[in-house]
Amino acid sequence: MFVPTLDLDNVRRLDAVRELVVVVGPDQDTVSRGAHAVGGARTRLVAPDLVQAFCGLVAGWDMGTAELGPPTLTAPDSWLLAVRRLLLRLVGDDPGRTVLACTGPVWQLMYLRRLLPDAAVVLALSPGQDAEWDARLDEVRVGTDLLVGEIPPQRTAESNAAPVKVGTPTTGERSLVLVGSGRSGTTWLHSLLCAHHAVTGTPMGETSVFRLVEPLWRALGGTTAAPAAVGAVRCFLAEVLVDALDPTGTAIVCEKTPDHSWLIPMIRHLLPQARLAHVVRDGRDVAMSLYALNGAYEDLPAAGRAWARLVNTIRRDLAGATAVELVRYEQLIDDPTRVVASLWDWLGVPTTAEDLERLHHRVHVQVTPLPSSRQPGTGRWHELPRKQRKALTAAVGRELENWGYLV
Repeated sequence: MFVPTLDLDNVRRLDAVRELVVVVGPDQDTVSRGAHAVGGARTRLVAPDLVQAFCGLVAGWDMGTAELGPPTLTAPDSWLLAVRRLLLRLVGDDPGRTVLACTGPVWQLMYLRRLLPDAAVVLALSPGQDAEWDARLDEVRVGTDLLVGEIPPQRTAESNAAPVKVGTPTTGERSLVLVGSGRSGTTWLHSLLCAHHAVTGTPMGETSVFRLVEPLWRALGGTTAAPAAVGAVRCFLAEVLVDALDPTGTAIVCEKTPDHSWLIPMIRHLLPQARLAHVVRDGRDVAMSLYALNGAYEDLPAAGRAWARLVNTIRRDLAGATAVELVRYEQLIDDPTRVVASLWDWLGVPTTAEDLERLHHRVHVQVTPLPSSRQPGTGRWHELPRKQRKALTAAVGRELENWGYLV
């Protein structure tokens, strides 16, 4: 069976790339037997959950282009290139033949073919297994109970990927991550911070990059991941986030994807030098906004409890962190210039008159695409009928007290 060496000439070739084979099939036992039949004693089997995580990184771009997603790179090819390099950093230095084991739906194969167009792909099936696989791929018999079909490698076409800076892993020294509940002002604060000439981010501040990396991070062992694996992921973050948004290396990169508020331990481990700012708002006002927004909550107390769970998690996950600032929405509404200028000072970026002028123009610009019939404000929970106010305050009272909103 012909197993080609991965040809990266058209995709920024890395040194020390070994033979790569992708073995796909409907279950772990069949795939494992097929992998060892192909690779023999030299086989290094890459776990299916790790392979699935890489498929998720590729799929994440596709889903992201329709909404927010990872918009830090200018073309899908650039994102694929960065994911491909991450994979090769993780598996390319091991001797012998590397076999990526992929179990589950056929869609994973589609993403693996895009990720590794020059790798050999082998189908492993036992007789009668999974008609979906049988119908999609040709197979040939190997041994007595294993069907293996080889899909010829697809040679990589000339890449139109935008140049991506390769090399130095980031530890977050130029990164600012905003966390907080939705409807707490994180989008507005991001816009105001980026009025400074030395602070940058995407238009909405959202990249989803940590959410997309999280399955891979778990597959690598999380906080117990090997140092080499941590370094590879940090290189990836540098390519798709920090250097992509700030190729000159002169600015602070600001990121504020809402889901990332649940991933603070991972962010702190991967970017130990990153600054974090927590935007907190009275949970009763947040609950009113969340409840009115999308109908996801059965009542106001349910929306309030969602806020309470998140801010409680954020407080726990930020414990012991030194480079953290608390930003109160109410203070931001009252005096945005003072709050933002203080944060710029904390970031260590010298402020010019032009920065303050841009900030002044942005203060009253609506930044969120979400529908709202009212201008930003505070204390709106007071407008609720007494019975609703009482129920909502009771639902979130402990967290309101923790954050100083019950006096």
